[in-house]
Amino acid sequence: MNQEKFELALKRAHEAKDDYLTACRRWFERSLAWEMIVVAHMTDGMNAQDAWYRAGATAPGKDALVLLRDVEIQKQKAKYCLELAICELKGIIELK
Repeated sequence: MNQEKFELALKRAHEAKDDYLTACRRWFERSLAWEMIVVAHMTDGMNAQDAWYRAGATAPGKDALVLLRDVEIQKQKAKYCLELAICELKGIIELK
């Protein structure tokens, strides 16, 4: 096993893991922002489904959904990069 290749692949895997964790934190923050908008509408006496639709129709709700969708794409991209880095590591280990 080439030690330099292994160390480089391991470094990339650690970076990919950090990127994925960061993306997950961002997704959680954006999800919370969306949920707060929905809950704010629920305090006006709406049921959960109506509050969800009403929140999506407001400008802040639309912005929150756009941000949530964007961060979901980033999260999936980071997850894919992490999976690739893990496969690369497995390949290096198996070729030793």
